[in-house]
Amino acid sequence: MKFLREFLCSAVILGLCAYAYSSDNNAKFKTRYSQASLLKAAQDALDRDPALALVEVSIAHGEATLSGSVEHYQDKLDAEFAVRSLPGIDHVQNHIQVTASPVDDATLQKEVEDRLRYGWPSEASGLANVQVSVANRVVTLSGTVDGPVSHALALAIAGSTSGVVDVHDKLRTTPDLNDTEQVRLELSKLLQTEYPGVAARLKDGIVTLMGSVANDQEKKQLITRVNGIYGVISIDDELVVASQRRSSEMRDAAFANSLASACPTAQ
Repeated sequence: MKFLREFLCSAVILGLCAYAYSSDNNAKFKTRYSQASLLKAAQDALDRDPALALVEVSIAHGEATLSGSVEHYQDKLDAEFAVRSLPGIDHVQNHIQVTASPVDDATLQKEVEDRLRYGWPSEASGLANVQVSVANRVVTLSGTVDGPVSHALALAIAGSTSGVVDVHDKLRTTPDLNDTEQVRLELSKLLQTEYPGVAARLKDGIVTLMGSVANDQEKKQLITRVNGIYGVISIDDELVVASQRRSSEMRDAAFANSLASACPTAQ
């Protein structure tokens, strides 16, 4: 069973890496499905993985919404990856619930650490400097890894550990300063094709993200993807969530109106 789990973990990593390097390049050349065909293609993609048997999908205007339940957090990510890679899917709302058996945080932390340290040759896989913390079964990974493969491997190991309900990615990739221009190109391509309302500034491996995103989930996805670009050390988040900005503007307008009502202009 342990061998099978590690084998599946490896397969996930290969898929993540292939997606990272190819999806943006191929996006402009995809043939889009009709609405009915797209829904069938999404369901077929989910049905290929027995772990996703309880996952349901609905699609409207290029946005896929996933619901249902899975046993591992990595299964939740796998479902999103399977659907997101389809031609015609522009956004994914992932509402899948992880129904893992409760595990106390201390035990879960040791399990993740053991899998990172002993499940793989840590020096060879670039996981020696990964640090783990757990709160309410949410795993936070921090420290440094030596490249995108090690980055994906660490996330996949944590996400496939029984009891984990979410993984927060605070890993930093040790940069090669010669790759600065490549980082700039990948960052520009990502923002122009998928996040047109966001701009970025890159200096010494630190990316400052500025602009507006639709919601907190889109913000989290963007930060995770930028953090996964090889050569990015850390992210300075100056993003604004559009829904929160609208609420703030409405409060300001209401306050201004109340002042105007309390202090009418003298005639």
